[in-house]
Amino acid sequence: MSRLDEIPVRIMPAESAAGQGQALLHELAHMLDVLLREGRSGMIDLRALPLAAADFARLRAVLGEGEVHARIDAMGEASIVETGIPGIWWHTYRSHDGDIITEMLETTWCPDILNSQPEDVTSGLQRLREQLTGDAAPSIPAKEEQHA
Repeated sequence: MSRLDEIPVRIMPAESAAGQGQALLHELAHMLDVLLREGRSGMIDLRALPLAAADFARLRAVLGEGEVHARIDAMGEASIVETGIPGIWWHTYRSHDGDIITEMLETTWCPDILNSQPEDVTSGLQRLREQLTGDAAPSIPAKEEQHA
């Protein structure tokens, strides 16, 4: 018998299922209060924290899902979902292979990533003006062509 067998080992139960998840929910309540009082947004990077699967489940159960779901396809897929608590948004970013790169919770009125960038709006305005003056062939197919 090796000497390692002589070392007493005590198995400790894992932290309660609501451990880190409960603490994050309290932090989110504080962040929403700051948003309401000061207009200041906040972000929590969930992948940077030592969260167990039970913590994620607790967050999902308490926060739920709201009415707004946005998907962005750029360098992988991003989904931005309003939770059932207005002002809290769940961001999930995936690689091209579909693996989750990061998940974040944001407290804000509307996530910045959903706002159009000025250079994109400028380009869009230019394309629209070209369409209106007939300088370019229509680049948007008619509704019938889209379903063909």
